[in-house]
Amino acid sequence: MDYITLRKEVIDAGLLERQYWFYFYKLMFNVLLLSISVFVLLTVDNFALQLLNAVFLAFIVVQFGLVMHDADHQQVFKSPRNNELLGMITGSLILNVSSSAWTEVHNRHHSSPNHVDADPDIEIPGLAYTEEQALGKKGILKFVAKYQAYFWLLIMSFSAFSIRLNHHRKVFLAFFVKAERDRLKHHLSEAILLGMGTSLYFWLVFSSLGAGKGVVFTIVNYLLTGLYMGTIFATNHKGMPIVNKGGKSD
Repeated sequence: MDYITLRKEVIDAGLLERQYWFYFYKLMFNVLLLSISVFVLLTVDNFALQLLNAVFLAFIVVQFGLVMHDADHQQVFKSPRNNELLGMITGSLILNVSSSAWTEVHNRHHSSPNHVDADPDIEIPGLAYTEEQALGKKGILKFVAKYQAYFWLLIMSFSAFSIRLNHHRKVFLAFFVKAERDRLKHHLSEAILLGMGTSLYFWLVFSSLGAGKGVVFTIVNYLLTGLYMGTIFATNHKGMPIVNKGGKSD
């Protein structure tokens, strides 16, 4: 079956129709869960329960990230502007990642999935997807890549730290570097939302739990957020063929 025939069948089956009620329910449910997590953070004086809340919050923010994914794919609304606004609110404000930075990388992934020289999703310092990548690693990264099956969970767990830090860096650089500014369509709005979301997160955590417990809560929350995001990422890449440099996919 060729692509045109397949696309017609998909359209005729209604699979590409916009699901406004689904996203309304999804967002309202996510907001309810987030409100519960914040309420527990502000009112419960039991650190064991707060650590469970850190796990719960990791689940919630990634659920908002999945809505960001669909919005940045222009799937939620007909209007690109509304999709971009929803992407910034769910991504920059709640998940604390730059929606524009994520979209730029994700679009390059979709344009060249699993291409060694073009897909940024298979350019991860601690992982090797080809023998050439493995042989090109140096020092500790070479050791990690050699035993990546054992380090995988740990690497994915730290992805929330690395992605958030990298996105904050990109948004900051967009004010001074034209190349970064050209990649980030709404760098000013995202800088404001990232600043608000990140500040609010740390203020809620540390004002409620204090310094020591706040650090532990944040570490647990960030590690599990990264692990959850990583398991979603891995599920969509397992078993996919790698296209070597200069090669072409079907």
